[in-house]
Amino acid sequence: MFFFQEGLFRVRWTDIILDEWTRNLVKNRPEKRDSIQNQEAKMRETFPGALVTGFEQHIADLELPDPGMIAMYWQQLSNVVLNT
Repeated sequence: MFFFQEGLFRVRWTDIILDEWTRNLVKNRPEKRDSIQNQEAKMRETFPGALVTGFEQHIADLELPDPGMIAMYWQQLSNVVLNT
């Protein structure tokens, strides 16, 4: 949080990433399901600008271990380049 508040870090994720994060935590700690789901909701509420969209069309072009993650960063990089 300190790095974010100081402007040293921008939070970025996709629905795919958050769904995977939540699913895996619940799988490993099913007794904490409600807490984990509340945490995800709080993350979305606290960082409303963190959700990245519009990257999905790039996933099919990538042959990597986690093409969804790379496609998200690809989309973000193109936004930075085009907006500066």
